[in-house]
Amino acid sequence: MDFGFSKEQEMLKKAARQYAETRVAPKAMELDEKGAFPYEFVRQMGQMGLIGLVNSKEYADQHGAPGQDDSHRGNGACLP
Repeated sequence: MDFGFSKEQEMLKKAARQYAETRVAPKAMELDEKGAFPYEFVRQMGQMGLIGLVNSKEYADQHGAPGQDDSHRGNGACLP
């Protein structure tokens, strides 16, 4: 069994890292000092497909809820 990331997961990981390093990191201290929530970042990450991940019905659990592999668990858990 292969426990590595799939090609799609690697691409998602790379996009998330690049966004965090180029957009979030430069503003992190300022946002933290102001106690501001980065709504613009959340909107942009949603448009990029970095949050709000949804799987097709074929991966739904036995109750019909969308299923996700373990690499996606917890995404968005800290969002309001």
